[in-house]
Amino acid sequence: MPTITLEAAIESFDDIDIGLPLMNLSNLRNKVRALTGFDLDVITYFGLLSRHGGGRLTGVDYKTLASWFDLLNRKGIPVGIALNGGLTFASDEKLDYEELKTLTRLDDNAQYFEVDNLVVVTKDYLRREIRKRFHHLKIVSSCIQHLDPVNNGEIETYDRLFRDYDFVVPLNQHTTYDFLQRFSQHAEKMLALLNLACPKADTFRCYNDYVGVELELAEEVEDRSHIAGERVVIESPDYDGVPSMLPDESLKCFEDGKLIQRPNDVIRLLQMGVRHFKIPRRIKLEPHEFTTFLSCLRYCSETDQQLLNPDQTERYKTCLAYCRENLSFKKPYFSRN
Repeated sequence: MPTITLEAAIESFDDIDIGLPLMNLSNLRNKVRALTGFDLDVITYFGLLSRHGGGRLTGVDYKTLASWFDLLNRKGIPVGIALNGGLTFASDEKLDYEELKTLTRLDDNAQYFEVDNLVVVTKDYLRREIRKRFHHLKIVSSCIQHLDPVNNGEIETYDRLFRDYDFVVPLNQHTTYDFLQRFSQHAEKMLALLNLACPKADTFRCYNDYVGVELELAEEVEDRSHIAGERVVIESPDYDGVPSMLPDESLKCFEDGKLIQRPNDVIRLLQMGVRHFKIPRRIKLEPHEFTTFLSCLRYCSETDQQLLNPDQTERYKTCLAYCRENLSFKKPYFSRN
């Protein structure tokens, strides 16, 4: 039986809606298995207020963080941390003390509990340092890496990332079957953003938005990390990013940029072999979106790898109706609010 993995963030320890499926994971797995014919795994990840934290404000002390790592890993649930900041760093910056301590705990737990803990990074120098110092962690290339001007807007960057990383998160604008099929031999390494509403055709706008978030919290992060490194922000005329691959006619509203709103792409990516999907931090997966995702899984299970086309539309509608009838979620899964 194939296994689908959903990765979701934990950003708040006062209101952890994700605790609902995590603490009752066996029940959720049984329901997903019965509805779709797929097994379900879950990965959780945390943001850090740190040098490479990417503008996060979690404010959680290491002792509390470590206890969550132990709790989840003991249950067999992998844990990751997001170190996908540093987009504006002018030069390589070393991991700070909190990052080193956190990575050490993750690495030790990965070995002791035999789970695939992971770390998400934007910069290649972090990948090299982590590979050298920590031998039991999976390393993920953040979608932010595709916005980094150092890549010069080259689609071939994907080939390098698939070669060097354990998993690669494509930019949301690249989560189309037509684009990703050229890398189909790496389907098992793809971690697709499932419900990120980011349809901006101009990837410079994405870059600019992320830089704004990172710089907004830079002063506080640098105060706590004891750094004052030089930062560089690229202006529009000098920015050359990989363009969006989403068809303009599909973007009638902001929500249309979500992969989950494009079931045809979800189904084709599943049939291509993609098995890892990501719920972005601070974004909840609504019940109807989770139902759509399960319907795509059921469709793939029932139609024996046939692509969704006009002849198969009724089959998909039947799967959707079945899942709607048999699901009863009172609140969103993988939700922070």
